[in-house]
Amino acid sequence: MTDYNARFREIAPGITAELIATRIEFNYVPKGLTTPEALTAIWWAQNYLPVGEGFQRIGEGGDRMNTVLADHATAVLSVDDPVTGETVNLSAMGAVKWLIKYFDYQYNLEHPPEELPENDEENLTEPDPNPEPGGV
Repeated sequence: MTDYNARFREIAPGITAELIATRIEFNYVPKGLTTPEALTAIWWAQNYLPVGEGFQRIGEGGDRMNTVLADHATAVLSVDDPVTGETVNLSAMGAVKWLIKYFDYQYNLEHPPEELPENDEENLTEPDPNPEPGGV
């Protein structure tokens, strides 16, 4: 594998701009992960220059890229998780499943189960803290 990355380009001697996707939109159609329309992603990117600890946007334009993750279902990428320090290997379809799982996690945080009235012994089951998404 090469170290080439088209997002980086030299715009002057010693000055490299980076194309950074500042907005990503995922569109999921629950028809099964192997269908072409299962997940599409739209990436909006703009050019930035590194400045100190951050970045400064250059120019007014940008780039928009549409992708269908099913077209790259078996592409496996590795990334170092900044929280755990572990290297994570994930396929494109694994990433889709992770996004669905994260939606469940976040939705359950924002919509906790209603408190039961006192003495309601009939409904005292604990909710699954890691529910599997339906149909996946």
